[in-house]
Amino acid sequence: MNWRALLAGGVFLALLIAAVLIARPGTKTVDEVSPPAPRPVQPEQPTTLTPLTRADLIDVAARAADAHARGVAIAPEDNALVGRPFTVTLPFGCDGPAAAASEAPLRWSYDPEAETLRVWVTSNIWTDAAPVRKAAEGIDYEAAEGFWIERPWLRSGECPVTPQLNEAGAAAPGAAEGNETAVQASLDETASPGDSETALVSARQTLALVELFEPGSRRAARRNGRPYTVVTKLAPDAIDLSKGLRVVVTGRLARLTAGGPVACDGTFINERPLCLIGVEIDRVAITDASGERILGEWGS
Repeated sequence: MNWRALLAGGVFLALLIAAVLIARPGTKTVDEVSPPAPRPVQPEQPTTLTPLTRADLIDVAARAADAHARGVAIAPEDNALVGRPFTVTLPFGCDGPAAAASEAPLRWSYDPEAETLRVWVTSNIWTDAAPVRKAAEGIDYEAAEGFWIERPWLRSGECPVTPQLNEAGAAAPGAAEGNETAVQASLDETASPGDSETALVSARQTLALVELFEPGSRRAARRNGRPYTVVTKLAPDAIDLSKGLRVVVTGRLARLTAGGPVACDGTFINERPLCLIGVEIDRVAITDASGERILGEWGS
């Protein structure tokens, strides 16, 4: 083999290698490599708000009552609570079973022979109540219903402890403090006793949840005086009735005034103002005193 043959073979091999490199798909120089595609931005997940509790709403009302008494505006952060979820516990029947002729809106009775528990929970109708009309001025509504938050000094939602009696059989000093000055008040002072839209209460009844039903709203959500009722068979030791029962109201705060969800009003400087909290109720449940056993529940 001469040198010309070797040279021709080398040239042929070089051309073959070059052809292979050029034909390889996807081969790029360093300068031609595309940058990595940016990762898509993940949308922020909405933050789940912790439901406000009975204690939280009592605090909101206390701040609003303080603002009303001082003649100043309610704090902006409290007005901004519209739409915030809440769960409020309302203990009832703390004094024991209701008498047969009782018409208390929240009551229970137990028949030990039939081993039957009966419960009645009726929301108040406040459509024409003067404090509601005043608080909701400018809001078009056709009905107003709600619940009292009784004993708003109790933040836990439990029945109070029965006052201890002294040897004479009277309540211990301080147990009945303030009873002498208790006066009768009404959401609608012009209504007559027995009126379905009247709620005669003592001056200590100062905090309420109020739901306004605007024209065109779902009528199924309105109770119109129909009670939530439970009739169930229970053995005498099935639940502890000595501590009463509970109503658990779940929903969202709603606009009651032009400013926000709470409005307070008062007539006398030495009395706590009456405060109303606007709500939209999603669920009402009746439970035992522990809250663990649900006796009945209703969704709106």
